[in-house]
Amino acid sequence: MANEDLGQDATLFDEGIPLWVDAEVEVDDDGIFNLVVYLTVDEFEEITIRKPFHEITEQVLNDDETTYSSLYAISNDMVRESEVIREKAQRMEDSTGNVSDLFDADDAT
Repeated sequence: MANEDLGQDATLFDEGIPLWVDAEVEVDDDGIFNLVVYLTVDEFEEITIRKPFHEITEQVLNDDETTYSSLYAISNDMVRESEVIREKAQRMEDSTGNVSDLFDADDAT
């Protein structure tokens, strides 16, 4: 994570200790979809936190203050984002297939 490129994301305590947060998603070797959060506090070593996405979903579903409209909003946004990811995967697959077909055609000549 390039802290100097992004600037600090937050400040801890009144003393102003800088905090950097970066997040990504991954599917681990066991097929578990995780949210991965990287925290860096001041000049200390980066801390990595992995949270299975199903735990985040359970927290949302079990929160007594969650309304049905917020659940619809969350699910709609997740559907939109999944379509963006799916479209990118399809373009990558099509591109790989096209390159493979090109080389197969060259081998046949």
